[in-house]
Amino acid sequence: MSEKQKVLLVGREKDETTIENKSLSIITLNHPKYNKPIKYALLTTSDSKTIVMEMNKVGKSTSSWFVQNHVISDGKVYVLTPIDVTFLLLSSLEEERKESSDINLNCKTNYVNFIDIIPKPLQNVTNSKRMINYLCDIMELSDDEYFIKFNEMRVLEYLINKCNYITEQFEKNNEIKTKLLNQQSISGFRKSTKKNNNLMNENKCRIEAIRFLSEYLSSFWSEKLATHFNLLEEVFPGRTSNLKMNNKKEDEMKNSSEQLVDNFLEELDSFEEKKKRKTKAGNSGETPEKKKKKNQTPSRGVQSLKKVNTKGMKTLDSFFKKQDK
Repeated sequence: MSEKQKVLLVGREKDETTIENKSLSIITLNHPKYNKPIKYALLTTSDSKTIVMEMNKVGKSTSSWFVQNHVISDGKVYVLTPIDVTFLLLSSLEEERKESSDINLNCKTNYVNFIDIIPKPLQNVTNSKRMINYLCDIMELSDDEYFIKFNEMRVLEYLINKCNYITEQFEKNNEIKTKLLNQQSISGFRKSTKKNNNLMNENKCRIEAIRFLSEYLSSFWSEKLATHFNLLEEVFPGRTSNLKMNNKKEDEMKNSSEQLVDNFLEELDSFEEKKKRKTKAGNSGETPEKKKKKNQTPSRGVQSLKKVNTKGMKTLDSFFKKQDK
């Protein structure tokens, strides 16, 4: 009985009648969504093309296989299906950005050599260099000098196009489309009318396309893609609350900053106004104190004393002078 042998099912092209002259190797790479090491397969075809395939387990582990004169204890079947190498390339680039502490290896800000940051197994995939064009800016000097710089705008554009393509395929397949329309219930589209019915159907297919892609993307890119189509709440219920809280904090900080600027401008205007008044008073030859004193209204007591007949009355100072003996 063999403990290490597995039963693998590998698909073939329509015009192929045999899988001879093909080589298969098992590799380990981090899953693009969960960032945990899992097994993949590299399949080299008869025309020397190498493609990467994901492995999915099917069946029960309690059963066994009889292959010729051997018994394989693992009764599961491992089905190999092609995977878009772009997702694995994106995962490698993101991992490099997080782990690199050297700015020269930070592919977000500098060009780096393709062979320095992309795992060796992925370098052997036939179309890896072609697909990385969707993720990075390229500077190719020679076959051995292929430099790349990560570009988030390119990544988002690629994911949008990928999502649109999958959405179209869902809409063309009546069986899948019918299941999606019956199973999903989108908030905001429950009361359907003829006017928005087509839009509702399209969004249901798009939601499923985003969920499908999210199985191969980090949460950052999944949410970014859903946000682009204004479907974040429908695809990931509850996540918008976190975004709203972050946006609220940003708005509060922005309002606080704007309030500080307004207060500063008000103080500046007040200072300028005082300066103008002071300058105007200086030009007229009067100080603000004199001008204020000049404009003061006499009290009632002062006004009544002015009406008193003071003829023949001694002045107040005469009582404090020395009298002549």
